[in-house]
Amino acid sequence: MVKASVTSKGQITIPKEIRDFLELKDGNSTVKFNIKDSSAKVVMMEKVENKIDCPICKGQGVFHMYNLPCFVCNQTGTIDAEIPALRLLVEIPRNYKVGISIIQQEIDNEGKFYYKTIPEVQINSTQYNDSILEMVHDYFQMKLINEHAPRSIQDPKNFMIPSDEALKDILKLLKTEESIEIVRQWFR
Repeated sequence: MVKASVTSKGQITIPKEIRDFLELKDGNSTVKFNIKDSSAKVVMMEKVENKIDCPICKGQGVFHMYNLPCFVCNQTGTIDAEIPALRLLVEIPRNYKVGISIIQQEIDNEGKFYYKTIPEVQINSTQYNDSILEMVHDYFQMKLINEHAPRSIQDPKNFMIPSDEALKDILKLLKTEESIEIVRQWFR
């Protein structure tokens, strides 16, 4: 059990153990309180998820053109905007017959393993066509680039400007010209 004291202004600091468990971020997270048992004075606190329309199916839960369910949002039409890409990827239900690989390490010329700066996603399926898979791939790969690319020390909102060779390596992670151009603008 974790405890917190109430200040004279009626405020509490949510203990770090609870903040970590709920994945609360400073200034970006909201919690809500529900009275569960008024006679026992039990109140439940839970994180309010920041739901957005699924960027893949545009909030529909299905790909109408192909009569296929959206596996990214599990047919709900929404995803939590605050969940990191790697977690979203591993939470995609396996019943959609979509193979997902996340490459975080590679072997160099000397046979030694090293961690990639930006993880690489690979998605394949025999049930979903290439246009859907490319859209899903680029969404997640762009999210991974955004989350893992080195940031400027002076202004952490901006990326560090990579060398031309490093930028080519980043852009090779993407499949569509539209995504490549968007990411190029992030760095130049």
